[in-house]
Amino acid sequence: MADAVVALIQNNPSSGSPRFDGHAIEISLALFLLLSTGKEGAAKAWLSEIGHRLVYSFRRSKGFPIASDSLDDLVEFDAGQLDEAKVQKLRHLSTLVPTVLYWCAIFGHKELYHLLQSLQSDVFEDVCLQLWYPDEETDASLYRGPAQRESGTTEAPIVFPATITELVQANRDLLAQNTVPDLSFASAVRHGFFGLVLMACRHFRTPFPPQFWTAFLLRGQDAGATAEQAASEEKRVGSG
Repeated sequence: MADAVVALIQNNPSSGSPRFDGHAIEISLALFLLLSTGKEGAAKAWLSEIGHRLVYSFRRSKGFPIASDSLDDLVEFDAGQLDEAKVQKLRHLSTLVPTVLYWCAIFGHKELYHLLQSLQSDVFEDVCLQLWYPDEETDASLYRGPAQRESGTTEAPIVFPATITELVQANRDLLAQNTVPDLSFASAVRHGFFGLVLMACRHFRTPFPPQFWTAFLLRGQDAGATAEQAASEEKRVGSG
């Protein structure tokens, strides 16, 4: 399956130009698979395409992933039928940019991380970078609709530090302070079926839980780590 995903990405250059901010879900799922199967090279190449195109499209204020799930909005945006106020509304927030920054940190893509981080007060100055974190109440709504509407907490605006090392330490501090629940927030994870959480997120358009990548971030760029091992590491750091 990982080979199929790599082939899909390499044979479809448009995969580097997501059009909805919500595509952060699919991108994270794909990168999660590539990391788990040791395909760091393909993952970093794809990240480079996505990251540089994000910079280009946001700088031009054209072709960027819109903060809307409406196909009508996208069509009107691409057709140039929206006034400046509506265009600004479609770019006023992004979960995809911080998602890419985190995956850069996980894969050790320092060049792209530095580029995106350095443009926070330039290209992304008017874009609120944010991420949603599920909590203990999320499990009750995870399998019946977009869980972010009824639970969890949003971190916004996010200001990324200058280095990946600082980002890793900041996440260690959050876990040590129990600021963010670990993966045991989900009953499926507690029973060994973490994949159900990810399937539900994609189906109901619930944001990809950052707790999944935080676990890998804390372990470092260990492509051989399984999701279960990463979850165990996260719990250990959180309880330590």
